[in-house]
This record gives sequence, structure tokens and C-alpha cells, in this order.
Amino acid sequence: MTEITHCIFDMDEPLLDTERSYTQVAQEILDNLEEWLSTTKLPMTLEEYLDETLDLQEKNI
Repeated sequence: MTEITHCIFDMDEPLLDTERSYTQVAQEILDNLEEWLSTTKLPMTLEEYLDETLDLQEKNI
């Protein structure tokens, strides 16, 4: 097993843009569930969910 000797913390710009990936995956999942969401009449629309998700992600960065 290799010993870790260094670690890079990228505080200005991320080395990997994972937010775009998380958003895309969530969108794909919710697109598949969009009909189910409208049928069940949940108190939140798909757009409201995505907006709230992005807001929370930005606050936690």
C-alpha cells in the first residue's frame, strides 16, 4: 500500500467540476419521474425541486 505524502486543496476553482455532474444526474432521474410527480400531486414541482437543490448546493459550497 502506497503512503500518501501530499494533498492538494484547491480553494479558488475546483479541479473537478462535480456540481454540473450532480445537477445533470438529478435532472435525468427527475425527468424519468416527472409524470409520477405530477400524478401524485406532490407539493413541489420539478422546477421548484431543482431551484431549491441548486440554492442549497450554493450555500454549502
